[in-house]
Amino acid sequence: MTLAVDRVARSLGEPARATVGLVSSEPGAPNIISARATLTTDLRHPDAQRLDQLIAGVDAELDEIAGRRDLELQSRTLLFQPATPMDPELIALERDAADALGITWMDLHSGGGHDTQMFAQAGARSAMVFVQSRDGISHAPEEHTDTEALLAGTRVLAEMLFRLAW
Repeated sequence: MTLAVDRVARSLGEPARATVGLVSSEPGAPNIISARATLTTDLRHPDAQRLDQLIAGVDAELDEIAGRRDLELQSRTLLFQPATPMDPELIALERDAADALGITWMDLHSGGGHDTQMFAQAGARSAMVFVQSRDGISHAPEEHTDTEALLAGTRVLAEMLFRLAW
């Protein structure tokens, strides 16, 4: 089932994301076939229709696997948060600031919940400046961001604030 979740996301292409996070089994002994297994998925896509396709595709794959293996499958949504768009003018300003400073940039869809998401949902103009972590690893003990990347992000933010003030 874990592989199927990954396969469905990959079939939709970028920027679809699907993660199986928590996996547990009962009774959980190494030499006993589990009577019950639980897993959580985190399914993300910035486009609402494509997110619906991702969810439906994962549901169908898991139903098919359960049926083929004569398993009872129950699923429920623990949390659903649609994508929250950031302010297009601020995003354009961010790109312009990076260009003016000679800093390479890329658009990035953040699927994680951030304070900025709450601000945007409350009607505040919002955007985010991300900086590159080594090997793209974040939210893990191995995460590391070089000082140069932190300085580049700070310079972009400062340039944006300067332009907004004047």
